[in-house]
Amino acid sequence: MEFLRQNTATTVKLGPFVDDTDQKTRETLLTILAANVLLSKNGSTLAAKSNTSTSVHDSLGVYFVNLNAADTNVAGRLQIVPDVAGTMPFLKEVTVLPAEVYDRWFGILPVAPTVLHTTTISTVRTQLDMDIASGSDDGGAYKDRLAVFIDQVSNSQKGFAFINSYSVGASKTIILKSAPQFDVSVDDRIEILTLPDNPLVQVAPLQAGVITPNLTTFGVTKLNLRVFQHQAGSFVFPVKDGNGDPINLAGKTVRFVVHDRDETEKFSVAGSVGGVNSNEVTIAPTTLNNGTAADWLYKLWNITDSAVYASGSYTIETASLGTP
Repeated sequence: MEFLRQNTATTVKLGPFVDDTDQKTRETLLTILAANVLLSKNGSTLAAKSNTSTSVHDSLGVYFVNLNAADTNVAGRLQIVPDVAGTMPFLKEVTVLPAEVYDRWFGILPVAPTVLHTTTISTVRTQLDMDIASGSDDGGAYKDRLAVFIDQVSNSQKGFAFINSYSVGASKTIILKSAPQFDVSVDDRIEILTLPDNPLVQVAPLQAGVITPNLTTFGVTKLNLRVFQHQAGSFVFPVKDGNGDPINLAGKTVRFVVHDRDETEKFSVAGSVGGVNSNEVTIAPTTLNNGTAADWLYKLWNITDSAVYASGSYTIETASLGTP
């Protein structure tokens, strides 16, 4: 199975193209336009690739096909179907992985996923609802974890999905957020992984309007924030790498996302990047954002690079209107 990185331009090889008359001669002089290369994204209707370049012959009837970020914007199965007159029909299938999964699987980030548990599938009701043969007795143990499925017949056939819920009763049941990239069946292997947040990032916030912050300064910063109800906040997060060097965030989209424990977003605030080294992110929740007393969670999220720089609790303390 070939894997591509979501939302990332890449080049794949397509072929060999074979003459449709004698069904053996390699076609090495074809003109393959963008309109001749059709894509199906995770089962969608076939459509021409977005990248407008013409494919270039490599060798033996195999061609280089350029894809852009719009061509790889959907995680899951990507089926590539050429439509070139005079050639035999065929289909190529690859798997598009979310950027954070791809980066960790292929070593772009320095820390690999941790395998929490390996077992097999014991019951398949649907491709979203199945039981595993063994697992934790903690009903919340695998929620939001990444599940990798390996076909029992062909170890090269793999799929993935995030786990929406895990329950323990007469059986141990997982409900997936999306279907894997192949039809999972009984006795297929499943590996349940935990993906570390960006492990080589330091964030040492300068706080204003924050009560008793509790933080660590290495790894993904775990900073528990407490603010007053009805009060605007202001936080400046200087972001550095594991060596203490500033991470240049110029041109990056960074957001401060507040959510409940079910990952339901409550509000989000755009970060303003500044500072001499373009590594300081200023976040300014409004009085409306902080209008309801609550005990929520947050992430400081670099959306451009799919990196989490800080996370923790976000507690809005009850206070009278206008009371600091």
